[in-house]
Amino acid sequence: MAKKYKDELLKAFLECRSIKEIMATTGLSRATIERYRDDKGFKEELTRLKMESIRSALNRMQLSLTDITHEVLSIAKDKKIAPQIRLNAAQILMSQCKSWTETEEVLTRLAAVEEAIRDEKT
Repeated sequence: MAKKYKDELLKAFLECRSIKEIMATTGLSRATIERYRDDKGFKEELTRLKMESIRSALNRMQLSLTDITHEVLSIAKDKKIAPQIRLNAAQILMSQCKSWTETEEVLTRLAAVEEAIRDEKT
């Protein structure tokens, strides 16, 4: 697998929504893209990059929770803002963080299971 194409395709698979869009972005043929997509090593690298992206987003969210908490408390004290709006904002933020945390945990566990299965086969 040519490293140049591999790196370009990994980026395209992360950013594009369809094979057609990947073709337009990379200039590669559908057959070439599908050949890479079906390669075991490519799939593993793409999965690793997707997990890394999710972890990065989760870390950014978690790092901002202190600031968000202070902001929500500030908003909660602002009598000019309707209480229901203040509560809704807090609920959305906390719910999203919980969801991302659960997703990251599931992906980490899945990766460990897949690694254990690979180890058993060798």
